[in-house]
Amino acid sequence: MAGWRRLPLKSTLKLLAAGLVVAEAINVGAIMATTYTAPSLLRQVHSLNDLVGSETQLPHIHPTGKPLRRIQAVVIGDSTAAGAGLAPVTGASNTDRACGRSADSYAADLSATNGWRVLNLACDGATISNGLLGPQQHGGRLLPPQLAVAERAKNASVVIVSVGADDLNWAAMVRYCAITPHCNDRATAAYFQQQLASFSKNYLDLLSRLAALPSHPQVIINRYYDPFGTEPGCLSQAGLTTPSLQTLTSRLQTLNAVLAKGAVQFRFSSPQPDFTGHQLCTSQPYVQGLSAAAPFHPTVLGQLAIALADQAALNQPGALRPGQTGA
Repeated sequence: MAGWRRLPLKSTLKLLAAGLVVAEAINVGAIMATTYTAPSLLRQVHSLNDLVGSETQLPHIHPTGKPLRRIQAVVIGDSTAAGAGLAPVTGASNTDRACGRSADSYAADLSATNGWRVLNLACDGATISNGLLGPQQHGGRLLPPQLAVAERAKNASVVIVSVGADDLNWAAMVRYCAITPHCNDRATAAYFQQQLASFSKNYLDLLSRLAALPSHPQVIINRYYDPFGTEPGCLSQAGLTTPSLQTLTSRLQTLNAVLAKGAVQFRFSSPQPDFTGHQLCTSQPYVQGLSAAAPFHPTVLGQLAIALADQAALNQPGALRPGQTGA
């Protein structure tokens, strides 16, 4: 404007100064507006997906149905939590049978030991996106998201989670390691890292939603047990060699590290059951054998070991007991 109007130097400087003042005023106003509105907007963010606007965001499904007021603890997760391969629950429903829920699961152990009403929603093959936060198609049935059902248990003081193996397609990795002497090749290593990255993102979403539960229950994230040990032993008949077991054990440790780190960030407990001396090929295994209904899954004693680890987490100082509230 100064050049177009051929203003003298003094007038040009005045015009530039006025323009600078106006621009800074607008800038400061925008900053102040953002400062005052950001907290209320951030309070609406319950997950990483909400924050970054990912296209793969899992839907927020609100609980429908009557409140489950008499439930004191809830278990959600995969076949490990369901109790796959063990005796079915008494009076099992079609969903219970399809999901492999057992009367010998660690959920049942905790219920029997403490006199709690425990709701076991775990299901064989469940992942975070297809089972916990999203619906799961299983056994010819469309099952509602486990967390949505868990939210109906408004008086539950604890939620226990076992998840991750199916997200990483763990069974397929074990099968691959059984047919190749060295399963730590670049292709499978890259596949594992890709699966782990996807799981980590969904896991953060799950943790965020657990932290946002209105009842503020204690949350326990179970890490996985070691089913193998250090020597192949009886596993050699299935094609698993020492290098293969080392690869599988390393990947299992990586998964457990992700589970533990996420739990710590949200101040959740993350116990790991101790199967030392009771792996698959020992005299008293806590793991179902190769010819069992659910190989590599916990036995009755294995489920009890998981229950004991969870019980210890519940007994930590400051932990809520079922029947107590966090208010």
